[in-house]
Amino acid sequence: MSTAAHTILLRVWQIRESEAKLAAGKDVTPGMLCEFSLAAIQPHSNASAIPSPKIFATEAPWREGADIDTAYDQDGEQVEYHHALSGDQIYALLAAGENVDSLDDRLGSDAAGALKVATTYAFARPLELVDNSAGYAAVRIRVEVL
Repeated sequence: MSTAAHTILLRVWQIRESEAKLAAGKDVTPGMLCEFSLAAIQPHSNASAIPSPKIFATEAPWREGADIDTAYDQDGEQVEYHHALSGDQIYALLAAGENVDSLDDRLGSDAAGALKVATTYAFARPLELVDNSAGYAAVRIRVEVL
């Protein structure tokens, strides 16, 4: 029996979903931390700041056959996203090479849409332990926005 979630929004206090066009030349996978660039959305690109607003791409139920691992990859495609509030639980992405070995760890942006263990600019806490230290791609992790 799998314990993997099949949705990005695990628990939210307020539904704050919207959509925006995908920036040209960018791919966004549901669970990615995102930011706005002009009138488009793209993966978050600054590891030296706490994102404001904190937005995560979500799966698009209107895309036939799509799930949480189906990337938005067509320039200008509508990307569904959620404005995360403190206390929201998100099925996000942990960057390759990262190891969350304590629930006391704090997470911040890796400047590519995933999260990394951070001592500064942290805005989330892990809800599970995930070892991706030998990984070459981001993996899923349950987090709570601080």
